[in-house]
Amino acid sequence: RKIPDEDFIILIDGLNEAEFHKPDYGDTIVSFLSKMIGKFPSWLKLVVTVRTSLQEIIKLLPFHRIFLDRLEENEAIDQDLQAYILHRIHSSSEIQNNISLNGKMDNTTFGKLSSHLKTLSQGSYLYLKLTFDLIEKGYLVLKSSSYKVVPVSLSEVYLLQCNMKFPTQSSFDRVMPLLNVAVASLHPLTDEHIFQAINAGNIEGTLEWDDFQQRMENLSMFLIKRRDMTRMFVHPSFREWLIWREEGEKTKFLCDPR
Repeated sequence: RKIPDEDFIILIDGLNEAEFHKPDYGDTIVSFLSKMIGKFPSWLKLVVTVRTSLQEIIKLLPFHRIFLDRLEENEAIDQDLQAYILHRIHSSSEIQNNISLNGKMDNTTFGKLSSHLKTLSQGSYLYLKLTFDLIEKGYLVLKSSSYKVVPVSLSEVYLLQCNMKFPTQSSFDRVMPLLNVAVASLHPLTDEHIFQAINAGNIEGTLEWDDFQQRMENLSMFLIKRRDMTRMFVHPSFREWLIWREEGEKTKFLCDPR
């Protein structure tokens, strides 16, 4: 069959994650691309994403680069973030109420809040989405122009979510075995597989199915059930946050994938 005279695009998202799980032998995706990219036909295009701090892995790839976290260098990025912030505020009366100072939201107040959130986001829509979700649900109420209650990073957003969901150490201890199994697996698992894995390594007695289901329900906002009935983390960055923190960050809620 004749290939249509048009471009085809392959998106490879999170190339750095593939390097983290690279095999002991053979090519990684990066090494394969660096060897074969010169043989790709002109109609086959690649769009590749990689974390800014790990862009060293793509130094051999002859790609044009766009930095999505350099707001000061690209007005389009700033405009896109501004548009998302406007959309979230204008589409939710709850958000409007929870960010209004003294019951009103003037242009000066909005401009200051928007600038503050864009700076903290570093170009991350996930940070903006989760922060606005917390504001919309009333977990964050901005009644001071200093915005001290606003999480300063995605890591702090996850910490706040877990603090609200698991207010005591014992409440988190109940679900930690489930999270340990989930972070250790490179593939999504069904509830049955997670249940069997926990009991296979449990030396303190068998966990009953009903008890397991209650614990899993407490994790439903973090471990999403897919259409094939397996569980996946709500976002790869949350899985990473459970097993690793940057220096100086709080280590609460860390899990052990071993």
